[in-house]
Amino acid sequence: MTPILIGCPFDNGIQTMLRFRRGITGAADAPKAILKAFNQYFAAKYSLSQTMLPLKEYNIATTATNKDEEGVLRQQQQATEMAQQMISTSLQAICQQGHLPISIGGDHSLTYPLCRGVHQAHPKQRLGMIYIDAHLDMRPLERYGSVNGVISSGNSFRQLIKTNIIDGQNMVAIGIYPTSSELFRQLSQFAYQQGATIIYDYQCKLDRLSGIIAEAVALASTGTDGIYLSVDIDAVEASAAPGVSAVAQVGLTVEQLLTIVRGITQQTKVVGFDVVEVSSRRHSWQSIFAGETLESEADKQAKLAQTATLAAQVIDCFLSARPLYRTKSFSAETAPK
Repeated sequence: MTPILIGCPFDNGIQTMLRFRRGITGAADAPKAILKAFNQYFAAKYSLSQTMLPLKEYNIATTATNKDEEGVLRQQQQATEMAQQMISTSLQAICQQGHLPISIGGDHSLTYPLCRGVHQAHPKQRLGMIYIDAHLDMRPLERYGSVNGVISSGNSFRQLIKTNIIDGQNMVAIGIYPTSSELFRQLSQFAYQQGATIIYDYQCKLDRLSGIIAEAVALASTGTDGIYLSVDIDAVEASAAPGVSAVAQVGLTVEQLLTIVRGITQQTKVVGFDVVEVSSRRHSWQSIFAGETLESEADKQAKLAQTATLAAQVIDCFLSARPLYRTKSFSAETAPK
């Protein structure tokens, strides 16, 4: 499969999450910044097509004046469902054309429709999932006011399990930051009940990573024909990734992240890849509900540029680590030049 870079400028998942007093918007600004950094530092190493999905019209902002308007939330939900359908259809077509999708977010709500599109392109194949994240993102489709089934940036992996796209036993989360909250207890309980594996951030010591990578690959690969790999850049410590939607409490080092991405890519067949949650940090839930201001615009842009460059480095790491695979299940791949 020939890699292709796919920009996904979408953050409706965070726009809705603001109502639950979580997150910072601005992930829709990230694909342009990441592609700029990739083209500046890494594109000369490869010959890759690049495309940007037309998602702008589906982004509906949550503001201080409309945050309690259920009609606006319903509009967001409808727009998100339409966007997700378009994303899945686009990914299906891209995969059927023989491409390996490298998707650039955008918020983490994208992983559900992106992975669904890969699955739709190969309906007879089973997919495993490995994702790197500080958060479990297994929230249920929640209720806000009288609106049920709210889609947010926090429930992609629950949706993938619930819709049988990924078997829980083939799902591995790496870099999770554990908390003592009741919500985290509920989400981790759901994960374990589904057979998913959680590897916490404090377990990801450099001298243990080879074993962790081998374990993750073995679990995600058992009985599957390919792996979808998702990287939420907020898994990285705040000093290295300050421009994100939810800054890591502890976080992985850049070396740890790149080692994990490289090891997984070298050891198994990755048929879909995304990098998400880089953000220009436009508005936080605090600014929506309490009027608190974030950083200056100059600080926001500096943090976006720094974190976008890291995301571009992650993409380069993934591309350079790809071995040559030839299988009956998927089209023959060509190594990047």
